[in-house]
Amino acid sequence: MELYVGGCCQGKLEYVQKHWRQVHGAQKQPVVMDGQDYPLHEPERVDVLNHFHHLVRRMISCEMDVSAYIRQILAVNPDIVIICDEVGMGIVPVDAFERSYRETVGRCCCMLAGKAETVERIVCGKGMKIK
Repeated sequence: MELYVGGCCQGKLEYVQKHWRQVHGAQKQPVVMDGQDYPLHEPERVDVLNHFHHLVRRMISCEMDVSAYIRQILAVNPDIVIICDEVGMGIVPVDAFERSYRETVGRCCCMLAGKAETVERIVCGKGMKIK
């Protein structure tokens, strides 16, 4: 499993797709799914899960056990590449749901980083290896 994080619109997906083609061959395209569309109740097989933070928001809204579902996703997709925006920077929101959402995304990324073979932060389309 690989984790890529960074600010919004920093070229994370493009960076991952380029890396994917280098590893798997130029002709093979990864199966990419967005966190807005990823199924909530039964993990689906994908190569890249983009906008992981959107999936977390949806899980919280449905009052799901976020950690348990992430473990299911990893069981179905042991080689998955997860891309997540950094959402915990800036002013702390007044809204309790927004604070909980940001904290949950951060805790999920910490959990994923602990399990990941590779962790990179993407800024301006350039990767900085963390792990």
